[in-house]
Amino acid sequence: LVPCVARRRPPPGRCSEQRAAAMTSVAPGVPKPPLASAAALLGDLECRDKLSKFLQYSARALSWYYATRAAASPQDSPAAASLTLASARFRSLYATSRIARKVFRLGKSVNSIHKLSSLVAKPPSALAALDAAREGCLLMYWLFDNFLYAANAKLAPLDERNAAARAGPWYFLSTLAALAATLLRLSALSSERKALLERDDLGASERAEAEAALDERSRALLLLLFKCLCDVGVGSSLAGVELQRRAGAGKANDGVVGTCGAVSAAIAVHTRWGAL
Repeated sequence: LVPCVARRRPPPGRCSEQRAAAMTSVAPGVPKPPLASAAALLGDLECRDKLSKFLQYSARALSWYYATRAAASPQDSPAAASLTLASARFRSLYATSRIARKVFRLGKSVNSIHKLSSLVAKPPSALAALDAAREGCLLMYWLFDNFLYAANAKLAPLDERNAAARAGPWYFLSTLAALAATLLRLSALSSERKALLERDDLGASERAEAEAALDERSRALLLLLFKCLCDVGVGSSLAGVELQRRAGAGKANDGVVGTCGAVSAAIAVHTRWGAL
């Protein structure tokens, strides 16, 4: 007779954890189900901030759009009243989401300090200097942005306008550094492509594989370049910068700034979606 061996029962909750892990695990090379990707996206703090940014700047653009339509409609008409109400609602959504995003960014300067420490350890180069300059500017922006939130929440006796005017230039400088770094990366990629064309020691399959990898990197960098241009547009309208007003062209157009911010956030979410 074969003796019976008592099987040990797993601890309570272990089976449910194993089932959950089996349900959420995905084999390498197999795309995640949409629900799993959405859960991973919403579970990432940076992605949630970018989704909030998309909501914030979309509301700003829509508020401008409805206000423009209301101004073009006959006064005291039902259509004008309805459009004015829609504009006010989106303006309120923009203001509340703007403040809510500042909560997400509390203490975010620690991330910049960590990135700066790793960038300083790299060999000196123009690209490393631009990346370090971007993180250094963002570090100052996060600090003043935290001061701005403290002033807005009445947690500290600080002047809100003064804090906003000090935060804006640092963000604008960070966008210029990011734009310059992206252009430098595109230039380096162009040099790599030229060197690949000059090589004659590669087979047809190896050359095709190398060209496909370069094309993929080029598409990613061009998308990043478009995002950087949108960020520059947003940064140029911030308090303390206001390039359009300084040039004598008046206040920045909320429709343009809102569209730039929404597009930048959408690109950031799309890029992060593919990385999760």
